[in-house]
Amino acid sequence: MAWEWSHSAEAYALAEKNLSKKSIKFLAECYAEWCCKEVDDAVELIEEDLGVVARHRQDHFDELLEELKQAEIWLEEEHYATDNMKEIIAKCEEQEDVIELPDCLKSDPLVDGRYENYLKVARTFPKPHLIDYVWRKAEEQATCENGGFSPRMCPHGCHTVEW
Repeated sequence: MAWEWSHSAEAYALAEKNLSKKSIKFLAECYAEWCCKEVDDAVELIEEDLGVVARHRQDHFDELLEELKQAEIWLEEEHYATDNMKEIIAKCEEQEDVIELPDCLKSDPLVDGRYENYLKVARTFPKPHLIDYVWRKAEEQATCENGGFSPRMCPHGCHTVEW
């Protein structure tokens, strides 16, 4: 569990100053973690949207399947049902209408190489750029350790600085 920031302006200034004293390695790791989190957040939103689309498509699909079945019943009663129509209905009943994200976005960023790629990119940036980026992201999240100590500089809380 984390606490929300609720310190003085001087404490924030000191934390930002302490962040600027951190190594490029520390800042690059924070940058990479924030980038991975942004991708994960975007993927989560996309999955929610796809879920809505998939449910809508499934509802529509179910309506069409029901119409086909009604047509088949009528055709059988009139002796016009064909094996082709029966095959279509059987295939429709088997089909799962699933919309999915590409595998590259469903995997762990540590496993698929995204984290390492972000680390490489971060090492090409000037230190002030990394400090600004990490501070802005940390400020948006505004969490610190229990007791109000050590503001978190990454989304997971493994990189902190002192107030």
